[in-house]
Amino acid sequence: MNIRLNFDINIGELNEVKKQKIQQIFKLDFPGAISLPNQLVLTGNEEQIILTPIQMQYTFNHEYFDKIQANIVKVQELLMLEQVINNMTIVISSLKDLNDNIREYTKSKFGSLISDSVGIGKREFFLYNQNLSEIKIEPFINDNKKIYIEAMYNINSKLISQITDVLNGVSGDYNKKEEEIFKKLK
Repeated sequence: MNIRLNFDINIGELNEVKKQKIQQIFKLDFPGAISLPNQLVLTGNEEQIILTPIQMQYTFNHEYFDKIQANIVKVQELLMLEQVINNMTIVISSLKDLNDNIREYTKSKFGSLISDSVGIGKREFFLYNQNLSEIKIEPFINDNKKIYIEAMYNINSKLISQITDVLNGVSGDYNKKEEEIFKKLK
């Protein structure tokens, strides 16, 4: 499972002093750092943080949500940022092996809209905590026996100190939806 957490937060100009301070607090967990004008990319084992003047993106493929929250709190405290995240998007994706010709299977399961279709994906919308969210499934282009599943959750007005709870809730909901999808695909 791969998870990408995006949220708007007013970091302000990423000058060299800010970048150096951020790199210093993360040097053990994120040894790879690329500093660009008004952008800082920190790369660690199975995770990456991208900071811009108006946004933070945290990508990871583990479920140590306490660690994610702790790292975001470090940035928030160091730069004295707001504690409330007004708009957050969480994208969760995974690949699953179905041991079948997925392109042909999806065409027969969902029906084709065009005559030269070689595979079909499906996208559905749902409400998660009264926020419009979406989930999609499609054949994985590089391997015809795998299906790609991606869900995008929109979250509003959460404290940084609630990120662990938010991630636990969203990943639990994703796992339930994934299980439901597989039951219907079989």
